[in-house]
Amino acid sequence: MLKSAGDLSITEWRVLWDLAEAGPLTVTEMAAIQRTDHALISRAIPVMVRKGYVTTTISQADRRASLIELTDHGREVFTRTSVVMSARRAALSRTFSEEEVNTFIGLIDRFEAFVEAPLTENLKTEATP
Repeated sequence: MLKSAGDLSITEWRVLWDLAEAGPLTVTEMAAIQRTDHALISRAIPVMVRKGYVTTTISQADRRASLIELTDHGREVFTRTSVVMSARRAALSRTFSEEEVNTFIGLIDRFEAFVEAPLTENLKTEATP
């Protein structure tokens, strides 16, 4: 759906969404919002610059970081694609109840906590009597 609506990957869509909702952000800020890998977003940004969706400038607050900002073209692509993604969310709502979605998200959160926990935490076992 993203390819047909705006030639976007899911990562590019999430970047456009974050920038449209929150304004200029650093890669670190987007990674925190998305709860995703910093490198995943970093790899997407140069592609998005080439497509004309975003621009990058050195952050005045932290000269080591770049501020990513939507271009007019990026905002147009976001607007056009958001119609498709809204329809997708509506279809998801018809397929799964809010309770089911919350259960699923809870399971993903638990899985993520497990994967991110130190190996020693994951290997602990209780002694059986």
